[in-house]
Amino acid sequence: MGWCAGLVKPNGGAEPTCEVYLLSIRSLDESMNLCAENREKLPGGKSKGKLPRTNLEALQKKLEELELDEQQQKRLEAFLTQKQKVGELKDDDFEKISELGAGNGGVVLKVSHKPSGLVMARKLIHLEIKPAIRNQIIRELQGLHECNSPDIVGFYGAFYSDGKISICMEHMDGGSLDQVLKKAGRIPEQILGKVSIAVIKGLTYLREKHKIMHRGEKALPDVLF
Repeated sequence: MGWCAGLVKPNGGAEPTCEVYLLSIRSLDESMNLCAENREKLPGGKSKGKLPRTNLEALQKKLEELELDEQQQKRLEAFLTQKQKVGELKDDDFEKISELGAGNGGVVLKVSHKPSGLVMARKLIHLEIKPAIRNQIIRELQGLHECNSPDIVGFYGAFYSDGKISICMEHMDGGSLDQVLKKAGRIPEQILGKVSIAVIKGLTYLREKHKIMHRGEKALPDVLF
Protein backbone atom coordinates (compact mmCIF):
# COMPACT_ATOMS: atom_id res chain seq x y z
CA MET A 1 0.00 0.00 0.00
CA GLY A 2 2.98 2.35 0.23
CA TRP A 3 5.17 3.71 -2.50
CA CYS A 4 7.88 1.45 -1.14
CA ALA A 5 6.23 -0.98 1.25
CA GLY A 6 7.94 -3.99 2.75
CA LEU A 7 5.89 -7.08 2.03
CA VAL A 8 5.94 -10.61 3.34
CA LYS A 9 4.70 -13.68 1.48
CA PRO A 10 2.75 -15.97 3.83
CA ASN A 11 2.81 -19.74 4.14
CA GLY A 12 6.54 -19.90 4.62
CA GLY A 13 7.44 -18.10 1.40
CA ALA A 14 10.65 -16.14 1.11
CA GLU A 15 10.38 -12.50 2.08
CA PRO A 16 10.79 -10.24 -0.96
CA THR A 17 13.41 -7.53 -0.79
CA CYS A 18 11.12 -4.78 -2.01
CA GLU A 19 7.73 -4.60 -3.67
CA VAL A 20 5.42 -1.67 -4.25
CA TYR A 21 1.68 -1.29 -4.53
CA LEU A 22 -0.99 1.21 -3.63
CA LEU A 23 -4.71 0.90 -3.14
CA SER A 24 -6.89 3.01 -5.41
CA ILE A 25 -10.42 4.26 -4.91
CA ARG A 26 -12.04 4.62 -8.34
CA SER A 27 -14.63 7.22 -9.19
CA LEU A 28 -18.20 6.08 -9.73
CA ASP A 29 -17.97 7.92 -13.06
CA GLU A 30 -16.02 5.63 -15.39
CA SER A 31 -14.68 8.64 -17.29
CA MET A 32 -12.76 9.63 -14.14
CA ASN A 33 -10.93 6.31 -13.87
CA LEU A 34 -7.72 7.80 -15.28
CA CYS A 35 -5.96 11.03 -14.41
CA ALA A 36 -7.10 14.08 -16.39
CA GLU A 37 -3.99 14.21 -18.60
CA ASN A 38 -4.34 10.55 -19.61
CA ARG A 39 -8.10 10.39 -20.20
CA GLU A 40 -7.81 12.29 -23.48
CA LYS A 41 -5.28 9.71 -24.72
CA LEU A 42 -7.82 6.88 -24.70
CA PRO A 43 -8.86 5.28 -28.01
CA GLY A 44 -11.27 7.76 -29.55
CA GLY A 45 -9.35 10.67 -28.01
CA LYS A 46 -5.98 11.99 -29.12
CA SER A 47 -4.31 8.59 -28.97
CA LYS A 48 -5.04 6.04 -31.69
CA GLY A 49 -3.24 3.12 -30.04
CA LYS A 50 -5.32 -0.02 -29.53
CA LEU A 51 -4.57 -3.48 -28.28
CA PRO A 52 -4.05 -6.17 -30.96
CA ARG A 53 -6.88 -8.71 -31.19
CA THR A 54 -4.75 -11.48 -29.65
CA ASN A 55 -3.95 -9.27 -26.67
CA LEU A 56 -7.59 -8.25 -26.35
CA GLU A 57 -8.67 -11.88 -26.20
CA ALA A 58 -6.09 -12.65 -23.51
CA LEU A 59 -7.11 -9.54 -21.59
CA GLN A 60 -10.80 -10.42 -21.78
CA LYS A 61 -10.09 -13.87 -20.37
CA LYS A 62 -8.06 -12.38 -17.53
CA LEU A 63 -10.80 -9.89 -16.70
CA GLU A 64 -13.43 -12.63 -16.65
CA GLU A 65 -11.31 -14.59 -14.19
CA LEU A 66 -11.28 -11.57 -11.87
CA GLU A 67 -15.10 -11.44 -11.90
CA LEU A 68 -15.22 -7.67 -12.43
CA ASP A 69 -18.31 -5.65 -13.18
CA GLU A 70 -18.62 -3.76 -16.48
CA GLN A 71 -17.28 -0.48 -15.10
CA GLN A 72 -14.24 -2.17 -13.54
CA GLN A 73 -13.51 -4.00 -16.78
CA LYS A 74 -13.60 -0.74 -18.73
CA ARG A 75 -11.21 0.84 -16.21
CA LEU A 76 -8.66 -1.95 -16.58
CA GLU A 77 -9.04 -2.12 -20.35
CA ALA A 78 -8.39 1.63 -20.56
CA PHE A 79 -5.29 1.44 -18.39
CA LEU A 80 -3.85 -1.64 -20.09
CA THR A 81 -4.48 -0.13 -23.52
CA GLN A 82 -2.39 2.86 -22.52
CA LYS A 83 0.22 0.64 -20.91
CA GLN A 84 0.78 -1.08 -24.27
CA LYS A 85 2.31 2.16 -25.52
CA VAL A 86 5.02 2.07 -22.83
CA GLY A 87 8.09 0.09 -23.84
CA GLU A 88 11.38 -0.16 -21.98
CA LEU A 89 11.65 2.70 -19.48
CA LYS A 90 14.74 4.93 -19.56
CA ASP A 91 15.75 7.99 -17.56
CA ASP A 92 15.96 10.21 -20.65
CA ASP A 93 12.34 9.46 -21.53
CA PHE A 94 10.94 11.44 -18.59
CA GLU A 95 10.26 15.13 -18.10
CA LYS A 96 9.50 16.39 -14.59
CA ILE A 97 6.20 18.23 -14.15
CA SER A 98 6.13 18.69 -10.37
CA GLU A 99 7.02 17.06 -7.05
CA LEU A 100 4.21 15.08 -5.43
CA GLY A 101 5.93 14.23 -2.15
CA ALA A 102 9.17 13.33 -0.41
CA GLY A 103 10.33 11.38 2.62
CA ASN A 104 13.06 9.18 4.03
CA GLY A 105 12.43 6.60 1.31
CA GLY A 106 12.89 9.00 -1.59
CA VAL A 107 10.92 11.45 -3.68
CA VAL A 108 7.78 11.07 -5.81
CA LEU A 109 7.55 13.12 -9.00
CA LYS A 110 4.74 13.79 -11.42
CA VAL A 111 6.37 13.20 -14.79
CA SER A 112 5.57 13.05 -18.48
CA HIS A 113 6.71 9.93 -20.33
CA LYS A 114 7.73 11.56 -23.61
CA PRO A 115 7.55 8.50 -25.94
CA SER A 116 3.93 7.71 -24.98
CA GLY A 117 2.75 11.13 -23.79
CA LEU A 118 1.38 9.55 -20.61
CA VAL A 119 1.54 11.26 -17.23
CA MET A 120 2.94 9.03 -14.48
CA ALA A 121 4.01 9.13 -10.86
CA ARG A 122 7.73 8.29 -10.60
CA LYS A 123 9.20 7.23 -7.27
CA LEU A 124 12.98 7.67 -6.98
CA ILE A 125 14.69 5.58 -4.30
CA HIS A 126 18.41 5.93 -3.59
CA LEU A 127 19.89 2.58 -2.55
CA GLU A 128 23.55 1.91 -1.82
CA ILE A 129 23.46 -1.84 -2.41
CA LYS A 130 25.32 -4.51 -4.31
CA PRO A 131 24.40 -4.95 -8.00
CA ALA A 132 23.07 -8.47 -7.38
CA ILE A 133 20.62 -7.22 -4.74
CA ARG A 134 19.68 -4.26 -6.91
CA ASN A 135 18.88 -6.58 -9.81
CA GLN A 136 16.84 -8.80 -7.50
CA ILE A 137 14.77 -5.79 -6.43
CA ILE A 138 14.13 -4.83 -10.05
CA ARG A 139 13.06 -8.41 -10.88
CA GLU A 140 10.64 -8.47 -7.95
CA LEU A 141 9.22 -5.10 -8.92
CA GLN A 142 8.60 -6.36 -12.45
CA GLY A 143 6.24 -8.91 -10.89
CA LEU A 144 3.87 -6.02 -10.31
CA HIS A 145 3.01 -6.18 -14.02
CA GLU A 146 0.80 -9.14 -13.02
CA CYS A 147 -1.15 -7.08 -10.47
CA ASN A 148 -4.18 -6.07 -12.52
CA SER A 149 -7.05 -4.96 -10.30
CA PRO A 150 -9.26 -1.85 -10.26
CA ASP A 151 -8.39 -1.57 -6.56
CA ILE A 152 -4.61 -1.46 -7.09
CA VAL A 153 -2.81 1.51 -8.65
CA GLY A 154 -1.47 0.56 -12.09
CA PHE A 155 2.23 -0.25 -12.52
CA TYR A 156 4.15 0.79 -15.66
CA GLY A 157 7.58 -0.56 -14.78
CA ALA A 158 10.82 -0.07 -12.83
CA PHE A 159 14.44 0.55 -13.76
CA TYR A 160 17.81 1.54 -12.27
CA SER A 161 19.73 4.68 -13.24
CA ASP A 162 22.38 6.91 -11.61
CA GLY A 163 22.28 5.15 -8.25
CA LYS A 164 18.49 5.27 -7.97
CA ILE A 165 15.68 2.81 -8.55
CA SER A 166 12.74 4.37 -10.39
CA ILE A 167 9.25 2.95 -9.90
CA CYS A 168 6.70 4.24 -12.40
CA MET A 169 3.05 4.05 -11.40
CA GLU A 170 -0.31 5.31 -12.55
CA HIS A 171 -0.82 8.94 -11.52
CA MET A 172 -3.88 9.34 -9.29
CA ASP A 173 -4.79 13.03 -9.41
CA GLY A 174 -7.44 12.89 -6.67
CA GLY A 175 -4.85 12.85 -3.89
CA SER A 176 -4.44 10.53 -0.91
CA LEU A 177 -6.97 9.76 1.80
CA ASP A 178 -5.10 11.82 4.41
CA GLN A 179 -5.09 14.83 2.05
CA VAL A 180 -8.82 14.46 1.43
CA LEU A 181 -9.43 14.22 5.19
CA LYS A 182 -7.44 17.40 5.87
CA LYS A 183 -9.44 19.33 3.27
CA ALA A 184 -12.86 17.92 4.16
CA GLY A 185 -12.40 17.81 7.93
CA ARG A 186 -14.91 14.98 8.10
CA ILE A 187 -15.80 12.24 5.64
CA PRO A 188 -19.40 10.92 5.67
CA GLU A 189 -19.89 7.33 6.78
CA GLN A 190 -21.34 6.21 3.44
CA ILE A 191 -18.18 7.36 1.66
CA LEU A 192 -15.94 5.76 4.28
CA GLY A 193 -17.89 2.57 3.74
CA LYS A 194 -17.10 2.59 0.01
CA VAL A 195 -13.44 3.34 0.76
CA SER A 196 -13.28 0.47 3.26
CA ILE A 197 -14.78 -1.97 0.77
CA ALA A 198 -12.27 -0.95 -1.91
CA VAL A 199 -9.36 -1.30 0.54
CA ILE A 200 -10.51 -4.77 1.59
CA LYS A 201 -10.93 -5.82 -2.06
CA GLY A 202 -7.41 -4.61 -2.88
CA LEU A 203 -5.84 -6.43 0.06
CA THR A 204 -7.85 -9.57 -0.67
CA TYR A 205 -6.76 -9.52 -4.32
CA LEU A 206 -3.08 -9.26 -3.35
CA ARG A 207 -3.42 -12.05 -0.79
CA GLU A 208 -5.45 -14.51 -2.85
CA LYS A 209 -4.01 -13.92 -6.33
CA HIS A 210 -0.38 -13.14 -5.52
CA LYS A 211 0.20 -14.43 -1.96
CA ILE A 212 1.22 -10.93 -0.84
CA MET A 213 0.38 -9.58 2.61
CA HIS A 214 0.79 -5.94 3.56
CA ARG A 215 2.64 -5.08 6.77
CA GLY A 216 2.84 -1.28 6.53
CA GLU A 217 2.09 0.93 9.51
CA LYS A 218 0.59 3.99 7.79
CA ALA A 219 -2.57 3.50 5.77
CA LEU A 220 -4.04 6.94 4.98
CA PRO A 221 -1.27 8.13 2.60
CA ASP A 222 -1.43 4.80 0.75
CA VAL A 223 -5.09 5.05 -0.29
CA LEU A 224 -5.29 7.15 -3.46
CA PHE A 225 -8.19 8.62 -5.42
